[in-house]
Amino acid sequence: MNTQIPSSLQISSEVSGALAGHRPVVALESTVLTHGLPFPDNLELARAVQSIVSREGATPATTSLVEGKLMVGMDDTQLEELVQVQDALKVSSRNL
Repeated sequence: MNTQIPSSLQISSEVSGALAGHRPVVALESTVLTHGLPFPDNLELARAVQSIVSREGATPATTSLVEGKLMVGMDDTQLEELVQVQDALKVSSRNL
């Protein structure tokens, strides 16, 4: 089995650690942050949802596509940058 992660996939150290330790991870989709709410409401929502997931004992893994890389797990700085992107594109597996 090939366990090498492609360079187009960036998994945060928190998510990697949780997966390696067989701890729960909750994937959080980012469309509502980029298309559903205006700034700063979108950032407040992202922070609140991640906080709830953490409080419940799981690792949040917000996902997005940033500069051609699939992000799995984003820190606060990355979230702040994401929610301020103007004219963000929606993508799906068919676009990739």
